[in-house]
Amino acid sequence: MEMSDQAIISSFIRFSRSPDVCDRYLHENNQCHRNDHERGITVMRNEKEMEKLCELAYELGKKYEQTYKGCGQCFVGAVQDALKLKGDEVFKATTAFAGGIGLMGDGSCGAYVGGVLLLGDRLGREKSDFVDAPGVRFKTYALARNYHDRFIEKYGSVTCRDIHMKIFGRPYFLNDKEEFTRFEKAGGHDDKCPGVVGTAARWLVEILTREELI
Repeated sequence: MEMSDQAIISSFIRFSRSPDVCDRYLHENNQCHRNDHERGITVMRNEKEMEKLCELAYELGKKYEQTYKGCGQCFVGAVQDALKLKGDEVFKATTAFAGGIGLMGDGSCGAYVGGVLLLGDRLGREKSDFVDAPGVRFKTYALARNYHDRFIEKYGSVTCRDIHMKIFGRPYFLNDKEEFTRFEKAGGHDDKCPGVVGTAARWLVEILTREELI
């Protein structure tokens, strides 16, 4: 015997008003609210923790550049220490990433290329999977573009001498002793380049943390 539409609706209304159904609905609804609340707290906690790591990377980047010099290694050291990452080979590989590569000025900022190197180290194509069927390298490319765009937005370039123009008002040829002295007197290792290294370290720690690559 078929029920009319009205009978079906009436039966559903009576069923939905039963205490068991109401209790179950309220329990599930409250559980959803609790889950949403817990997820919100987790997101806030994660954001706060990430900000602490970013700030630590910034301070370490400044300190290392002021103390040890060599923007590439100071940058990598700051990111590694802030996130407790190991990688002596990566750190060593960035030795010449200073002053636009070997103090020549016309290459990329050491903190920039050091960041790209770290991205590849944390998420890169393995030689054992050269074919890269999953397309891992394209994800790495996207993260590198994100990092690159931050340099462009703040400094207008990723090239050492262009960044010098932005922060000093003129570039310095650091391979020349007299120029290097002028660079130091202009605050090169007091606040100028340390600020760039610290800022870049903060950016990369944020990217690595958001992408869960730590």
